Amino acid sequence: TLTLSWVGIGTILFFWILSLNLSKFQSLIVIFFGFISGLGYIGIAVNPVDIHFSAHIFWGKIAFFSFYFTLILTWFSGYKKLGFKQKFYLVILIIFLSVYLYLQLTLPKTTSEQILATKVIAQKITVFAQLLLAILLLQTK
Repeated sequence: TLTLSWVGIGTILFFWILSLNLSKFQSLIVIFFGFISGLGYIGIAVNPVDIHFSAHIFWGKIAFFSFYFTLILTWFSGYKKLGFKQKFYLVILIIFLSVYLYLQLTLPKTTSEQILATKVIAQKITVFAQLLLAILLLQTK
């Protein structure tokens, strides 16, 4: 749970740093939704699925959907100011999240271990991709 809390804090810092290249209005919007996404990850961490299932799912949806929305917003608002590599990493991250959200929305809501395992593995891969690509994105111009 501590690790996912750090992911939440890192997400907030990631969007704050990324927003420095945007106009003041765009920056405020990106920071706001980035903050919500980070709080979502912290909410997931403090609500383990085996103890608070519905809260865990709620915060998961908040975290991933707001992260996705903020990435798309960053892409459109900072398109002219972002370098080629930054645009490339943003697109890769958007694709990862799109696949994950597609799986979450289309896989049946069931207690089947195989489907739950698929969703959990997709979550882990998505979070890992977010961390890796966030590091790459912030290091390039």
